[in-house]
Amino acid sequence: MYCPQCGTNVADGLNFCPRCGAQLGGGSGNPDSPGGGASSESSPTVGGAATYAASSTPEVPGAASSGAHDAATPGTPAPDTLSAQVSRAQKHSKRRLPMLLIVILVTLALAAAAFAATYVYQNVILPQLEEQAQQQAEEDLAAEQQAEQDAQAAEEARQRAVYNDILTTYRDSQAQGWQNASSSTLNDLAALGAIVDLQEDMNVSVTYDELVSGTVAYAYTDLGNDGTLDLVIGVLSGNGDAYKLIGAFSTDGSTTTSLMNGSLLMRVTWDVDIDGYLRSVGADGADAGSVTLYTVEDGNPVIVQHLGWRDGSYFTYNDDGTTSPVDESEVSNARNAAQTDFYLDWTPLEDFEPVVADGE
Repeated sequence: MYCPQCGTNVADGLNFCPRCGAQLGGGSGNPDSPGGGASSESSPTVGGAATYAASSTPEVPGAASSGAHDAATPGTPAPDTLSAQVSRAQKHSKRRLPMLLIVILVTLALAAAAFAATYVYQNVILPQLEEQAQQQAEEDLAAEQQAEQDAQAAEEARQRAVYNDILTTYRDSQAQGWQNASSSTLNDLAALGAIVDLQEDMNVSVTYDELVSGTVAYAYTDLGNDGTLDLVIGVLSGNGDAYKLIGAFSTDGSTTTSLMNGSLLMRVTWDVDIDGYLRSVGADGADAGSVTLYTVEDGNPVIVQHLGWRDGSYFTYNDDGTTSPVDESEVSNARNAAQTDFYLDWTPLEDFEPVVADGE
């Protein structure tokens, strides 16, 4: 319905306009009655005195006798005024306000706690975790590398220990001036002893003077590049810029083999060339000779290249004993290949101590 005063559309059942406060729906009396109240004849009564008192009460024209009567009647609800509605709304609002504040405060507290937790995690905890993870990764890598190095060192020690007896024999023979070397069961050492006994300086790979005045040393190297250590023993001779080998040995893991096989008594010089090959250079006169490069497989020498020259011609030896011509530069390169003797880790023979391998 609409307010008769301001025309506002209001809900049914309201007695006052919520906008202007005007009364809605008028009084509750009968409009046909001049006094606004019921006549004495039409009002049912019980008991004469009560009826007479009610009917004899003077009425004021235009007064809302019905509304006053209703308000005075015990048990009748108080009129729903605008102020009453506002009061109820205020009370309801007051009851809801603390709960809303609590919800807001709790929400803000949770948001602050979440922000603080995120900040602490990202700026304190996470960097620490990352640092710990990085440190652990570095420690694991270092441990892995150390384990690999230890395993490699243990394997090298095991391979070096194979040559303990040979080096001990050479060391002891040197300490005695090589006097008993000629009776050795090692072909290379026996040939060395023969040179000392004869004090031979001609037609041998190492002279007596070089042996007694030079520095004798030993080194481990992988001549075949097959993962197995080989042993070379040499003497620093000439002008002190190269080692001549007086012994070279390899192993198949259980037994040792001489790679030079007593050739010291021939005019053959042994060394290690720039590519890691065992090399022998022999002379058959003023204008004749040969150069042979060896690798090592399963403890045995294997010829890689065998070249020769004679009277200005240059050739390679075939497996069937024949020869095929080659260019002079090929022979020259093989003869003059730079030596890597100083690249090897040479140790004076007199300082040798037997290697102790793990488990021995």
